[in-house]
Amino acid sequence: MNRTHWAVKDVDLLDVLQRAGLLAKDEIPPALLAPASPTPPPAVNLPVQPTVFAIPAGTPRHDLVAVMMPFAAEFDAIYATIEEACRTAKLACERSDKIWEESTIIQDVFNLIYRSRIVVADVTDNNPNVLYEVGIAHTLGRPVVPIAQAPASRPFDIAHHRIPGYVPDAKGLIAIPDNFA
Repeated sequence: MNRTHWAVKDVDLLDVLQRAGLLAKDEIPPALLAPASPTPPPAVNLPVQPTVFAIPAGTPRHDLVAVMMPFAAEFDAIYATIEEACRTAKLACERSDKIWEESTIIQDVFNLIYRSRIVVADVTDNNPNVLYEVGIAHTLGRPVVPIAQAPASRPFDIAHHRIPGYVPDAKGLIAIPDNFA
């Protein structure tokens, strides 16, 4: 029945503790007395150089939404709803099963994610292909909007994301219930 309150304050904690008489100067480890570095560490340039995929020619499009979902008929209405929302927002929307530019589907998937501004991923049933594609999108630095048909157990790597849910019927595709997470 105890409660702890944590807060981040913009004060020198050691100084506050010393002035309150709760900490003597000789009790402070020397490493904590060293002045903080005034400059942040240099940014790390982490180039993305996949060995499994070829990087497509051209640059990412600012109007393209890539949709990752299982290639099954029951997801066609969901895709159509996302497509309509994109059209309303004046964005292009593509799903990789509608593309045939490369000799392998995964290269088409990679190209679509690479060229996109944002990725919408339907993680219903934790489809392994969709989860793999989410990993590609995260690696490429693309924002990912995960959605799902029902709350469910999620793999550890995406369990921390808020995942809006939807009901896959005509009424449910209009309004997203707020009880899914």
